[in-house]
Amino acid sequence: MPTFNKRQGEPEDDQSRWFIITPGSDHPLTFQVEPEGYNLLLNSGLEDGDDVDWDIFQTLQSLGLLYTLNSSYTPEDAPVPDSLTLNELSFSQRLEMAKQLLEGYTVTELCEWEGTFKFFRSFADDEWDDIEPVLEIILDETPFHPIVLADWEVTFDEGPFEIYRNVEYSPILLSLALRVGYDALGRGEIEVNEGNPIWKFDGWIVYAGNELMYYSINDTFIEAFPAPLASALEEASKLPIATPEFYEFFENDLASLFDFEFIKRVQQINSHLGIVVADGLNEGDRSHVVMVPGDVDDANEPFETDYL
Repeated sequence: MPTFNKRQGEPEDDQSRWFIITPGSDHPLTFQVEPEGYNLLLNSGLEDGDDVDWDIFQTLQSLGLLYTLNSSYTPEDAPVPDSLTLNELSFSQRLEMAKQLLEGYTVTELCEWEGTFKFFRSFADDEWDDIEPVLEIILDETPFHPIVLADWEVTFDEGPFEIYRNVEYSPILLSLALRVGYDALGRGEIEVNEGNPIWKFDGWIVYAGNELMYYSINDTFIEAFPAPLASALEEASKLPIATPEFYEFFENDLASLFDFEFIKRVQQINSHLGIVVADGLNEGDRSHVVMVPGDVDDANEPFETDYL
């Protein structure tokens, strides 16, 4: 297991104040840690001599925060196990590290690097109460509440769209996908075909229409997915992401999440109206909703429209 170590005395030349030692095939390997890297570990509660999980090591490696001095090896040569676990760090340490990473990097950047992407996916097995703070940060700048993603299995089981595939999502994976997609959409006006605006809230416009609405966001989302995220979504959704078949992810899977998010928003205003909306989304051909950014002056108001 790698260990986190403080240098005794003042660093010389390009030496770092903190370094990590890992096992090697013939001898231990020493890796210098950039200030951004050791501050990340220190702020997460690690101290001199503490073990550093391999997944954290790979996260630092992915971020380019490790280097060597006059050595024949590089950080990429470290004997990182094929199966990574997070047994050495407490949950509070992992949570603090996740918060710092989300403050210092975009979610898209964190999904581009294999190490950081694996680190965030490691939260998939944690309890909802524990990961809620992480989901809140990831889902910032999206129209989604963390609870909707936490209850994704219930959402899919009770939603109006039959999902026959044995999907294997997690709240973390879905949240990462949504944040990357919405970051790519930006905050400008999005033209939604085959849909009509029906509600507006907090800078978002809700459109109702048929399943063709999702072509307004389909390409933008897919093109924004970094390779590690795209591969994980393909595996979890059981759909080949580079083919037209992946549109089912939007018209069924993502559509279910949109439905439940909209229902919860309406229920917060009027619980009875929420029931009416939920029943209505289960009927008819134009029963899909999508939420896109828009220039909205007033929150929580329906549009005056001939659609309803």
